[in-house]
Amino acid sequence: MTPVNIQRDGWYCNLKTSDNIPFGTPYSHTNTTPGVNTDGLVHDDYFSASSDYTATNTMAAGWMATFGGFIAPPLGDRQPYRVHASILIPVDGDAMGCITLGWGPATITGTNDLISQPKQLAFYVSANSMFVCELAPTVEEGRPLFVGVSVAATKQLTDATIQAHVSCQNLGLRPPTMQNAIS
Repeated sequence: MTPVNIQRDGWYCNLKTSDNIPFGTPYSHTNTTPGVNTDGLVHDDYFSASSDYTATNTMAAGWMATFGGFIAPPLGDRQPYRVHASILIPVDGDAMGCITLGWGPATITGTNDLISQPKQLAFYVSANSMFVCELAPTVEEGRPLFVGVSVAATKQLTDATIQAHVSCQNLGLRPPTMQNAIS
């Protein structure tokens, strides 16, 4: 990492524990419109979210729970985003972490908002990656993009305290504007 790239390559985090977000209501991994918890805002350039590590989570094997944030969707052309995520699960092998992407609802409440077209990308302990998001399909046009962390239970979880964090930066804003070609 160089000082030039520090904004792009850094983790964003908020140290206020009052802003920690609990995981949403558990849902089956086959659910096509899962409920997610967020801070209830749509962020333009970046956001940071941490799970409520004092809350306990119980879910059946094959079920998931998700938290994260909403960020402005691509406008006019596909757009790059940088995501950093981490998860600490008390018993290794009982669950796994996933970065979850999807289109947000027209109206956001912050509690169990239903996202559409969810995509889960599994990771182990931490992820540091960039993804490029295509324009929203017509039915989702103008809706925010959800980026979050899911815990996917591979065995029954009972009263598990799960620590997770996600931060996302829109790389299509100044600085930098990564999606524009250099001539």
